[in-house]
Amino acid sequence: MTHVETPDDAIDYIYNFEGLRVAKHVDSNKDGTIDRSEYFSYGPIGNDILLDFVDSDGEATTESAELSHRYAWNPAAVDQLLAQEDIDVATQDTNSDGILEEIGEVKYPLADHLHSNRDWAEYDDVTDTTSITTHVVIDTYGNINETASTGEGSAVSRYLYTSQEYEGETDLHYYDARWYDPRVGKFISEDPIGFKAGDANLTRYVFNLSNIAIDPQGLEKLPAGPDMKRYGKHLDAWKAPDGKPYSYYMSRHHIYRQEWYDNNTPVGQFLDRLGFARDNYKNLIALPNHKAVYKGYDYGRSPHLGYHLSAQELYDYIDTITSVRLF
Repeated sequence: MTHVETPDDAIDYIYNFEGLRVAKHVDSNKDGTIDRSEYFSYGPIGNDILLDFVDSDGEATTESAELSHRYAWNPAAVDQLLAQEDIDVATQDTNSDGILEEIGEVKYPLADHLHSNRDWAEYDDVTDTTSITTHVVIDTYGNINETASTGEGSAVSRYLYTSQEYEGETDLHYYDARWYDPRVGKFISEDPIGFKAGDANLTRYVFNLSNIAIDPQGLEKLPAGPDMKRYGKHLDAWKAPDGKPYSYYMSRHHIYRQEWYDNNTPVGQFLDRLGFARDNYKNLIALPNHKAVYKGYDYGRSPHLGYHLSAQELYDYIDTITSVRLF
């Protein structure tokens, strides 16, 4: 989507050669003049924005963009926002030298299993306390209830439902490859990879399993949860005997680094003692060495239902008995 009009605004979106949105121009009264522009700078890993720049008067007097937000992401997770800093250059650049000497207003999202950021906390250095200052009411499909929300509401951040970018003017969410409309629970365009994602409905959002699944890039469904790592993907390549995809029943996969597959390392030996059958390192997946059974169905060894330590528990346990740090 490159252009959209609402009853109030006309909005143009600019994308780079990788298809990522890098700019947004808003004509707030549809008179043909840009009244506000935003520019987005991405990090070296993944599709997460690190910096927001805003030209608050568009094509008017200044015609210059100032830094408005900085974001800190967990590089080992999918779309997990750790902190957001709201920038006020006028107060933070105390020496007027282009360097921000002071820290801006830092907000910490408290995400759920979908990485939806409903609650936002802030630290008060006067009282030396941290408290939730904003609560955003978001339903299962990403619709935002501004009336029931508290604090800043959806204005607190662009990263709300599943930590994707929310556009208040259109009520759409930007998922890298496509735009998502929570009012109908569908993407507004077909999946760029077609039927490879495993869904015959090319616009449906995560097989209508929005309470347990996510789609970070707008391409295919992934199981939700804190253990889903950036270094691997879950694929619904097989179906359960009742016809449902395995992820309908499955909890997590465990994603590991290539060097952990070396039997001569303490981590490799420890995984063997735990009974893990480590798959080919190119898949970056380690699986339990037994079959998972659900409601009498023998689903085999690859998909599994968590009859063992969760990934984080495993990381923590390894750290306590070896000198090898996993992160």
